[in-house]
This record gives sequence, structure tokens and C-alpha cells, in this order.
Amino acid sequence: MALLACTWLWIIQADKIKKAILSLLLLGLILTPLTYRCYQIMPVFTPHGIGDMNAQSGANR
Repeated sequence: MALLACTWLWIIQADKIKKAILSLLLLGLILTPLTYRCYQIMPVFTPHGIGDMNAQSGANR
């Protein structure tokens, strides 16, 4: 549903290519540090983060 809403908003706006590039750049700027940090803690490529990090590290045992 969110993808449909974002697509609809993108279609009705001007400067579509410029805004698409800016959005992808912003997404990359947000996800790159998260991915790097998760990869340093646990060698797993996870751009969305690891929700189970505390259980894996033994902090909750």
C-alpha cells in the first residue's frame, strides 16, 4: 500500500528523474552506515539491521 502511495505521488510530481535520484541517494546514505555497522558486529549483510543482535551477543543470557 505504501509503495502504491509513493508511486502515485511520484507520478503526479514534476522533475521525476531528479527526485528519484535524490530519493535513492538519501536511501543509500541512511542504509549504508546501518549495513556497515551490522556487518562489523555480525558478518551478515543486513541493510535493515539485525533485530536479534542482543540475543546473539549474549547480553540477555
